[in-house]
Amino acid sequence: MKLTDIKRAIDSILKDSFSTIEIYSTNTKEGLNRPYFFVEISSIIRERLNRAHYHRKVTVLIRYFPNNEEELENLEIQEQLEELFGQALRIKDRVITLDSVEGQIVDGTLQFKFDISYIDSLEVDKIYGYEDAELMQNLILEEE
Repeated sequence: MKLTDIKRAIDSILKDSFSTIEIYSTNTKEGLNRPYFFVEISSIIRERLNRAHYHRKVTVLIRYFPNNEEELENLEIQEQLEELFGQALRIKDRVITLDSVEGQIVDGTLQFKFDISYIDSLEVDKIYGYEDAELMQNLILEEE
């Protein structure tokens, strides 16, 4: 699963659920009309498990800039985001279980985040040393 797949899945969920609210990926704040979302992948960890598999942990940060920095609006969006991302996330043909979500209001802006953790496989031709390996030609099994 690619990082771009994760980002696209999150953007798509937000667009479907909040069709009137713009979604941005950068921190440009000039000329933006409230309310809007900023979505970013704020942390990426990749740990090798073995020659062909790795564990990846990704932190997703969704910031919501309300109409007028009112606490009630932020709390309503928090609850809606909890419903959308509080249990599982579908990314292409996979479903990732989300253990927890976290939200806090900082300077009138809701900051909602969660971690995605999964194990993935490398493509066979991208495994280090694959090109140097001699492939088995014939395997003969004998019964005893």
